[in-house]
Amino acid sequence: MESILISVHGVYCNFYELGKKTVEVRKGALTKEVSRVYIYNTEKKVLQFMATLDKQETILIRDISEDQRMKAGLKWIDILSYATNYNGTSRSKLTFLTLSNIGKFFPQINLKALQQKGINPPVGYRYLTNDEVNFIHEFPF
Repeated sequence: MESILISVHGVYCNFYELGKKTVEVRKGALTKEVSRVYIYNTEKKVLQFMATLDKQETILIRDISEDQRMKAGLKWIDILSYATNYNGTSRSKLTFLTLSNIGKFFPQINLKALQQKGINPPVGYRYLTNDEVNFIHEFPF
């Protein structure tokens, strides 16, 4: 099973901490089977959370339920803007990653420490190597 590192804006990371967010929304589906998700806070510039990926669903935007939207911590306008590509076209579906066992790193691993090990947080997500996962778990807490 693979592990991924995803970048999430700070305001949405706060929802994880408050227990109000259990779903992460991505524009594209993961191409490998993933069991572990590491969440990088782009505002604080720290690796902040680790979670188990329970389910990946690609959902047509018109079929997104209110419950799914709320678990993602998004407003409808956020979903619609997220569905817009950089060139102004829109996509018809989004990928929902359902997370559980969301835990916070103490202390959090800062950007400099990650980069010293060659781990550069992605704009969206990236797969982690076994060595990178080992570094994260062996970080001096």
